[in-house]
Amino acid sequence: MTDMRTHSTGNLWFAMPRITAPPGGLNRLAFLMMAHRGLIELTSGGTKPWLAADAQVGDQSLFAGASARAALDWIPTFVGKSEDHQASLTWLAPHDERGWCCRMEVKNTSSKPFTVRMSYTLRWGETRVSTYVAEPLEGCIALDPDGWGGGIGLAWVTQRTEFALGIGCNPDGVMKLAVIDGDSGQEAWSGDPTQGKLRRFDREKTLVLSIDREITVAPSETEILDLFMSAAQDIKAACLDARYFGEMGFERLRISTQCQLDKLNANIPEAIGGHESLGPLVRRNRLFSYFYSLGRTLDTEEICPVTSRSSDYYVSAAYWDRDSLLWSFPTILRMDPLMAAEMMRTAFGRQGRNIGIHSRFIDGSMYEPGFELDELCAPVLALDRYIQHTGDWGIIESIPFDARRKQIEHILASRRHPDIALFSTDYLPTDDLAQLPYCIYDNVLVWAMCGAFERIAQHRADKSMLRYWSSLREEVGRAIREHGVIECDGERMFAWSTDLSGKHRLYDEPPGSLTLLPWLGFCRHDDPAYQSTLGWIYSSRNKHYYAEADEVGCLHEPHPWVLAIANSLLVPSRRAAALSLLKRSRMDDGIACEAIDEKTGIVVSGNHFATCAGFLSNALVESAMENSGFDSDQHHRSCSRGDKVS
Repeated sequence: MTDMRTHSTGNLWFAMPRITAPPGGLNRLAFLMMAHRGLIELTSGGTKPWLAADAQVGDQSLFAGASARAALDWIPTFVGKSEDHQASLTWLAPHDERGWCCRMEVKNTSSKPFTVRMSYTLRWGETRVSTYVAEPLEGCIALDPDGWGGGIGLAWVTQRTEFALGIGCNPDGVMKLAVIDGDSGQEAWSGDPTQGKLRRFDREKTLVLSIDREITVAPSETEILDLFMSAAQDIKAACLDARYFGEMGFERLRISTQCQLDKLNANIPEAIGGHESLGPLVRRNRLFSYFYSLGRTLDTEEICPVTSRSSDYYVSAAYWDRDSLLWSFPTILRMDPLMAAEMMRTAFGRQGRNIGIHSRFIDGSMYEPGFELDELCAPVLALDRYIQHTGDWGIIESIPFDARRKQIEHILASRRHPDIALFSTDYLPTDDLAQLPYCIYDNVLVWAMCGAFERIAQHRADKSMLRYWSSLREEVGRAIREHGVIECDGERMFAWSTDLSGKHRLYDEPPGSLTLLPWLGFCRHDDPAYQSTLGWIYSSRNKHYYAEADEVGCLHEPHPWVLAIANSLLVPSRRAAALSLLKRSRMDDGIACEAIDEKTGIVVSGNHFATCAGFLSNALVESAMENSGFDSDQHHRSCSRGDKVS
């Protein structure tokens, strides 16, 4: 895979996407706020980074031609070298801490001293709220010079303080603040931000905060400049965070964070973890899914599952049952079962009242209307996966399970065909309108959900519930075989959808593919109808098959999908082709996206697709476990994906 042009990092509080080498920097800072039902983003308001850094001797940057590496595939460091110096800049988001920090180091490798100017530059010109589409959060910046610890505070104020930044540095950094008029580009105010009283600046201003340290570096000596920043609801709270980071020190924060990152990626099979290119890819995408498909809100401190905390994804910062619980959940469960339990409480709690509805804001209210059958099934399938993985049956008592079960029963009854045990959907797994109402893949999810309810009923010794869901499971399975398998080109194969009145559609979609039927436990891999379906999907008969990539797309995005690669990894006969494509695909600088160009492997849509990164990671891990002859989830698959496991 080619070198990455941008790097992303972050923690559960803050997303830090698109970091480039000095004299570049962080494109934007993002965090969730429940009060605004979405993602708050701080940017420069122009083409320059929101936060940049550099080290210069004279007018020469010591980072010219800098290379990049990422400790544990998540903590980016940029390194510039010459015969006379070595300069490095590390971006660190301490694990589950309310802030972030940078360390710049300059070492003199020559025989003579030199004077270096080390600097950070914050350009804050725009604040916006993003759920799908960004809109400005109108307000002004307030400066508090008394930062309670040697730093300063900068608040974003509307009719009240919405949030604030705390900024500190160590050692001996000199701060200067300039406020630039947005229309004229002229300097409206400048001075030492650590002196004076609280002041507010008019709207439509760009704030430029520079932090400099100029020092002579002796031969063999190393000088540093650390930056500590936080965002909080209150200006003093943010400053106290920054002071806390300074007191902890960069190295202590780095060691603690590395230990946590190690734990999150500790259970990757060696078959893939030790692979030269796939190892970094799976670790990076796991962490991207963990930190970008989840976020802790700045105001209520709740964990919120979302599509992505990067607005580069075109439907960012919203909740979808399918995306969070079918795609990212399996990876997060492997990484952090306690966090997976938090996701269950959110899915059945705040988000549960609109279960099955197309998409929602992070507060649980409806965003896009319309019913999706896969989204109705997703919470129960995730709950079943969680219980089988952890053995924690107590989770059922900590969520409103019975209320949601009754809700699901009512919705299914309203969606059932009058005579046949198949259920309609308004929208398909791509979120495109269903051309025929009874999608076979979606109904296989209903079949699998019935099995999950059966196991829960059996555990609770609820005979009535057990009879209901066992009977429904048998009926749905029989109906899929009778009405969802058709004759085509002399072969029996699974249709994509039907109207149950004689019409069928041959088609497939990567976000909910018929290739996953064995993985869901509905049939064996050697099932004749499944094999014929697989043959149709990966052939020229399917107009969305791309021979150059040996992979598929669909109408929603007519290029090979990364979700399709993940699906193929879960099909033994497709695995080699999927791995080959993955190894030669750049995607979005190594991060999963929606679709790639069939010739180049570069992203064409759906940048920073965090939930997809989770599904891809899980598929890589599962396929590696199967290849190594060891599969700790074999019991889970035989239980939660049905009895017919190939």
